[in-house]
Amino acid sequence: MDKASEHTDIQPDLLDYFKKPDNLVKFTLPLVKDDNTIEMIPAYRCQHKIHRTPTKGGLRFAETVTIEQM
Repeated sequence: MDKASEHTDIQPDLLDYFKKPDNLVKFTLPLVKDDNTIEMIPAYRCQHKIHRTPTKGGLRFAETVTIEQM
Protein backbone atom coordinates (compact mmCIF):
# COMPACT_ATOMS: atom_id res chain seq x y z
CA MET A 1 0.00 0.00 0.00
CA ASP A 2 2.81 2.37 0.80
CA LYS A 3 4.40 2.00 -2.63
CA ALA A 4 1.07 2.39 -4.43
CA SER A 5 0.13 5.43 -2.35
CA GLU A 6 3.22 7.24 -3.63
CA HIS A 7 1.40 7.51 -6.97
CA THR A 8 -1.72 9.09 -5.44
CA ASP A 9 -2.59 12.15 -3.41
CA ILE A 10 -4.03 10.14 -0.50
CA GLN A 11 -3.38 11.72 2.89
CA PRO A 12 -1.07 9.75 5.24
CA ASP A 13 -3.67 9.58 8.03
CA LEU A 14 -6.28 8.17 5.63
CA LEU A 15 -3.77 5.61 4.36
CA ASP A 16 -3.09 4.57 7.97
CA TYR A 17 -6.85 4.11 8.49
CA PHE A 18 -7.13 1.75 5.51
CA LYS A 19 -4.12 -0.32 6.60
CA LYS A 20 -5.59 -1.28 9.98
CA PRO A 21 -8.32 -3.95 10.32
CA ASP A 22 -11.70 -3.14 11.88
CA ASN A 23 -11.94 -6.51 13.65
CA LEU A 24 -9.25 -8.90 14.72
CA VAL A 25 -9.96 -12.18 16.48
CA LYS A 26 -7.11 -14.16 18.00
CA PHE A 27 -7.75 -17.77 18.99
CA THR A 28 -6.00 -21.10 19.43
CA LEU A 29 -6.66 -24.27 17.44
CA PRO A 30 -5.98 -27.64 19.04
CA LEU A 31 -4.11 -29.94 16.67
CA VAL A 32 -4.14 -33.66 17.49
CA LYS A 33 -0.95 -35.25 16.20
CA ASP A 34 -0.43 -38.83 15.04
CA ASP A 35 0.98 -39.78 18.46
CA ASN A 36 -2.21 -38.41 20.11
CA THR A 37 -0.45 -35.42 21.64
CA ILE A 38 -2.15 -32.07 21.29
CA GLU A 39 -0.39 -29.00 19.97
CA MET A 40 -2.00 -25.59 20.33
CA ILE A 41 -1.68 -23.50 17.17
CA PRO A 42 -2.23 -19.71 17.33
CA ALA A 43 -4.67 -18.44 14.71
CA TYR A 44 -6.06 -15.06 13.62
CA ARG A 45 -9.09 -13.85 11.71
CA CYS A 46 -9.27 -10.26 10.58
CA GLN A 47 -11.82 -8.15 8.74
CA HIS A 48 -10.97 -4.96 6.91
CA LYS A 49 -13.45 -2.11 6.49
CA ILE A 50 -16.80 -3.52 7.56
CA HIS A 51 -18.80 -0.61 6.11
CA ARG A 52 -19.17 -2.70 2.95
CA THR A 53 -19.72 -6.42 3.12
CA PRO A 54 -18.40 -8.96 2.42
CA THR A 55 -15.26 -7.72 4.09
CA LYS A 56 -11.71 -8.07 2.89
CA GLY A 57 -9.76 -10.36 5.17
CA GLY A 58 -9.12 -14.00 5.61
CA LEU A 59 -7.50 -16.85 7.39
CA ARG A 60 -3.79 -17.50 7.32
CA PHE A 61 -2.47 -21.05 7.66
CA ALA A 62 1.31 -20.73 7.95
CA GLU A 63 3.78 -21.05 10.78
CA THR A 64 5.46 -17.80 9.78
CA VAL A 65 2.35 -15.57 9.87
CA THR A 66 2.32 -12.95 12.60
CA ILE A 67 -0.44 -10.69 13.88
CA GLU A 68 1.39 -7.71 12.35
CA GLN A 69 0.77 -9.14 8.88
CA MET A 70 -2.96 -9.09 9.37
